[in-house]
Order: sequence, then structure tokens, then C-alpha cells
Amino acid sequence: MNEEIDWSLTTWAGSRREQHRRFLALSLPEKLEVVESLAEMAALFASDPRGRERGRCVDGQEPTRCRRPGEGNPGGDADPGG
Repeated sequence: MNEEIDWSLTTWAGSRREQHRRFLALSLPEKLEVVESLAEMAALFASDPRGRERGRCVDGQEPTRCRRPGEGNPGGDADPGG
């Protein structure tokens, strides 16, 4: 293996810069394809195939990451609109 490792890409900031660099190098049709595939993936993660309510607490889950019935936004005001 003769490839040099670019250690600047091993940080969070370096990884993020590399992601931006690669995305900016894509043509417009390629960018649209990526955005569409990300939208499909987001829709898959947003739906719960077991029919459970999203945001509900699960045993073993951090309490700050879940919402109990009747509570507002986790980590925020009950009325995010103001």
C-alpha cells in the first residue's frame, strides 16, 4: 500500500471539508440525484414500520433523547413557535 494518508481528513472538520469538496465537484444532475436519494433515505428513517409513535422513550434510551406522552419538544420549549 503506497498511498499516503491525508491525516487532515481524519478530524470532524477535515471530513466535513472533504464532503463539501466532493459534492461541489459533482455536476448539477449528479447533485440532484444525491439530494433525491437523501430525501428517500430521510423518508425511510422518518417512518416507523412497527407503527410506534416517534419520539417516545425506549428502555435504555437517554432521557434527554426521548419524549414522554404529554411533554413538549425534547430540550426545548413546549411551544417552538414562540
